Amino acid sequence: MSATRISAKFCWIVHKDLVREFRSRQIAPRMLLLGATLCLLLTQQAGRIPGQLQEMAASLCWMTLGFVAVLTLGPSVSRERDQGCWTALLSYPVPTHVVFLSKVAFNSVVFGAAQLLIVPLFVLMCDSRWCNQPGALALVLALGNIGITSAGTLMSVVSAEVDQGEGLLAVLFFPLLVPVLLAASEATRLLGDHQAAAEWSRWVQLLAAFSVVYLTVGWMLFEHMVED
Repeated sequence: MSATRISAKFCWIVHKDLVREFRSRQIAPRMLLLGATLCLLLTQQAGRIPGQLQEMAASLCWMTLGFVAVLTLGPSVSRERDQGCWTALLSYPVPTHVVFLSKVAFNSVVFGAAQLLIVPLFVLMCDSRWCNQPGALALVLALGNIGITSAGTLMSVVSAEVDQGEGLLAVLFFPLLVPVLLAASEATRLLGDHQAAAEWSRWVQLLAAFSVVYLTVGWMLFEHMVED
């Protein structure tokens, strides 16, 4: 199969998922509402600690994004399995790893929408200086997005195979999230410190490494997981 045909089928799968989400609105509204609620609650409580809100803002922001991811990425696979569409999708004439990459792409778009709401809210509520370097902030957000959605998509496949899958998803997903959230929060926090360029670079490299590892491992293991 030519690369052009594979690319076309990949785009079709992503388009199909986006159209279905636009019509059903099952994931995005829940994700955005949860993110906004957590942002307001966390910033209000952190603001009671004098002088610490700006220092804690990055950690609170990525903690919120992590909770949003855990509670909303699971339905990307379980919903199709419950509706009897998952087997048909895996039978689609395209390499299995393309299905995984298409699911990661769909989750990245939806999770990116949550980032576009949650991050500006934290900037506004905490008076943070992250937006002073928009290119660097965009890089951190993109790398964090890839790492979180890659791990989340793979774990959603695992959890969809068993009963009580939502609880299992949280147990499996949170340990994988820890290094991504830690690196992303530190890289975001350091955006406001012009004296820490070298330290910021190290955290971004760590974030990129975990994102690439999760995406590669998912790409390699996905076929074996769906076959089992």
